Amino acid sequence: MAKLTQEMKDLVASQQCFVATVNRDGTPNIGPKRSTRVLDDGHLVFSEVTGKRTWDNVNNGSKVAIAVVDR
Repeated sequence: MAKLTQEMKDLVASQQCFVATVNRDGTPNIGPKRSTRVLDDGHLVFSEVTGKRTWDNVNNGSKVAIAVVDR
């Protein structure tokens, strides 16, 4: 598992995060997750309150990518 550096943690805490997954039909799903927070050195958490597509994809085995916009 990857370990989050302090720089990564600081970016997540101060900037907009986007979470990307893949739907069952192979199409991409990406959306902003303003609730994204650092849980510990190896995990991020976010609230899924916008239709649950991302959460459904994760439960169906989709890989996940997190992008952070450094404004």
